[in-house]
Amino acid sequence: MAAAQADQMGPATATRLSAYSAVTLHEGFASDPQSGLRSLAGQMNGLWSVPVVAANQPVDGATVAAEAVRIVLDSLLGGGMANGRRMMDSLAIAQIEKRRRAGVGNELRLRSITHGRGVADAVLAWAATDRSLAAQMASRSSPAENSPNPSWGTLRTFALRNGDECAPPPPPKYSERRGSDFWTMGREMYDSASALTPEKRTIALFWADAPTSTATAAFHWMSAVNQVIASRSLTADQAVEAYALTSVAIADAFAGSWKEKYQSRVLRPEAYVHRVLDAQWTPLVTTPASPEYPSDHSVVSGAAAEVLITLLGDSTVFTDSAATSAGASARTYRGFSHARDEAALAGIYGGTQFVPGTVQGLAQGRCIGQRVRARLRTRSDLQ
Repeated sequence: MAAAQADQMGPATATRLSAYSAVTLHEGFASDPQSGLRSLAGQMNGLWSVPVVAANQPVDGATVAAEAVRIVLDSLLGGGMANGRRMMDSLAIAQIEKRRRAGVGNELRLRSITHGRGVADAVLAWAATDRSLAAQMASRSSPAENSPNPSWGTLRTFALRNGDECAPPPPPKYSERRGSDFWTMGREMYDSASALTPEKRTIALFWADAPTSTATAAFHWMSAVNQVIASRSLTADQAVEAYALTSVAIADAFAGSWKEKYQSRVLRPEAYVHRVLDAQWTPLVTTPASPEYPSDHSVVSGAAAEVLITLLGDSTVFTDSAATSAGASARTYRGFSHARDEAALAGIYGGTQFVPGTVQGLAQGRCIGQRVRARLRTRSDLQ
């Protein structure tokens, strides 16, 4: 998340970076049979194989992971994101040194570093075929599209068949007629966002995920994962599993929500309210440039929470301090569904989302989370 803040990453870049780095982390640890983790090769779209460790040439999974993640992030961050690259390089060096002090001998360390480079090569070759370059070029060639990466919904998904799987139903048909479905949802949002209690205002700002705080919804949820890992003292394999599955679910959620956004192209509340209800109204949170339906915060939150609930249950009380760097107070949640629902409502309170986009976004996200959990087997003892 620090890298995202330092280099002002957009949500598309952030979700892709998080997913590939988390899968790389998982593959690094899974290369060590003692981890109990199973490779995701052959389970995710396009990832057919990663290097396999010879039976008589054991590796240290943590060292493999550190070197592999360093290389993958160095490549994916690119030359223009120097801050993030320096941070990741420093973390990898520190982790490898930590493993040396923990007893990893020189021969094992060097063999693990070599294997990590092989894992990184496999992941980068896989990432190179996900159509992200084509999406970036399409965005640059369409200056009229006032949005970052409008073609991101066309990327290869990780566990979903494509971005249309789990798609929400069509949004209400556009209308300015008083009493129509569209007018009613506009009025509903306007009335709610115009009469905020202090608590609702706090919620809206906490989940706004501005560049100065969490940068994106994806990193907000990954920050929450970090905090739960620490508070519950999860083992390394449990932490790696949570990172990988949550990141993949978030990436597929982003692809799914973006695919629908640019198919339905529903205008944002601010534009509709100015046109129909109140030309002077200003939402609490800055209106994003992308279309409204569905709420990507809701889709991402629904997917992330679904994965975490199936992994860890929904009774984990945790304190979310993800936005405290921007001056916000930490918030405590009764469980993942509590945080999920609050994150979704934040868009309505902030004046950036209509209710149907929020409700259907949550449903889409939960569907995506369920598909990810059903299709990806992370444990070597599960067939």
